[in-house]
Amino acid sequence: MGSLTDLTESWMEKWKQDWGWMEKPVLLLFSAYGLALLALIRANCTYADDLSRSIIGYHGWWDWSRYVTEVLSCLVHMEPRVLDISPIPQLLAAFLMAVAGVVVIYSFTAKKEIRLPMLAATLPMGLSPWFLECFSFKFDAPYMALSVLASVLPFLWWGKEQKKFYVASFLCVLVMAMTYQASSGIFVIETLFLAFLDWLRGESLKKLFHWIIRSGVVYVAALLLFRIALMRTPTEEELNYVSVGMLSLQDGPTVLWKHMQVYLLTALGDLSLVGKGLCFAAVVDFLLHAWNFTQRNRWFTMGMLLPFLLLCAILSDGVYLLLKQPLFYPRGMLGMGIFVSFALISYLCVAGKKMIPSVLVCLIAWHLVTLTAAYGNALADQKRYTDFRVQLVVQDLNRLELNQEQGKTRIHLAGDIGKSQVACSVGEEYPAVKRLIYSTFSNDRNFGYYYFFFYHNLEYSGVHEDPAPYMELPVVLENQYHKIQTDGKEVLVTLKECNWKESLYLILYNRSK
Repeated sequence: MGSLTDLTESWMEKWKQDWGWMEKPVLLLFSAYGLALLALIRANCTYADDLSRSIIGYHGWWDWSRYVTEVLSCLVHMEPRVLDISPIPQLLAAFLMAVAGVVVIYSFTAKKEIRLPMLAATLPMGLSPWFLECFSFKFDAPYMALSVLASVLPFLWWGKEQKKFYVASFLCVLVMAMTYQASSGIFVIETLFLAFLDWLRGESLKKLFHWIIRSGVVYVAALLLFRIALMRTPTEEELNYVSVGMLSLQDGPTVLWKHMQVYLLTALGDLSLVGKGLCFAAVVDFLLHAWNFTQRNRWFTMGMLLPFLLLCAILSDGVYLLLKQPLFYPRGMLGMGIFVSFALISYLCVAGKKMIPSVLVCLIAWHLVTLTAAYGNALADQKRYTDFRVQLVVQDLNRLELNQEQGKTRIHLAGDIGKSQVACSVGEEYPAVKRLIYSTFSNDRNFGYYYFFFYHNLEYSGVHEDPAPYMELPVVLENQYHKIQTDGKEVLVTLKECNWKESLYLILYNRSK
């Protein structure tokens, strides 16, 4: 027993000696995430799949070959069924992203003393518009964050211990593939960023080339093992969501070019005007400081920097770009936020402790904190708005005294309630919010549909059903929110969107009179 205690104490002492320096920066980053995510956590929104998981308690990650997620979810929830234990999973995700941020800084700088601007530069990893959707999922968030951490962890040994780096890379890429595959581009772009910085510092091109090639071989080998031996074949229903089929050689170049354009333009469209301005200023200043920092030909460096950043931005989507049907939802583009952080950290490495770079990076970080808070509050308002609209429909259906016995009356939906006034207002300033907050009560959205039927014990007619056959039913009720048509057996509820801008204009006009 004594020897076991001694061994534990020895291990703890070695941990403190080697990695104890991480505690303070991780705590600072975790606190920053906690502050930014407070509004999102307070919103307590059952986002997309969260609703069905909270009701049924199913896992479902096995279907997407996310075996690590499946196993870890059993440990986190401590029950065969997954139950809503929020905000614990989201806080766990924030902690993992904080650890990932500190790991990235150390990988880029090899320094145990971490400055505040460096910490700020890592916040786009988790607070970018693309990872915010990951944080919105009460059940999935920690495993999405784990996929990011697994992708960056091997780089603790970059340029130092080759064997440890390659072994860790192989294992961690496998873990990433079995948690959340949207992170598949992170390993690639960090390899390129670190190699590019070393090249600027004057490192041998031959040596860097060997590192890149070997890293690429390990990465591809891990993904091939996953694809051939571990990945399950999806069902037809799953294939309607995202494909696993790769581009053909015949159509590949054309379709790949289209995918790259969609990816970049979508990411650019998600940024606010202020966000675009800050990023542009940072890129310009990055060029200026690279001019003085580089050990290579200055004009060649200037000519290489922008194409390099563009290449990394594209590759941040990983293997998704090679799919016939990529996932362009924000969560599927989380690699873009990682790219922004890598670019900002590289910018600070090149600029040193200069004031303007530090201020620009901190402003970008604060901009993302305000985006996160605004998004959380908008999400809460959308939830209240959905509750309001659902209750209006249920009340009117009850007043009509329809026969709700099994099989005697079937209710169908058409139309869409749209977004709440607050969500629309926030979306005007932060375009990403328009994609992050979708209409939660319509015929197009599975989970809003479930919410309406299951919570109110209504006869379920089937999501995405074509309402056209019921459009000629007699109208029995119509108001500014919805229209109800029925023949006593079939019921069609047509939802209406509210024109918030027009309503506000009328209020202001009447006040001016």
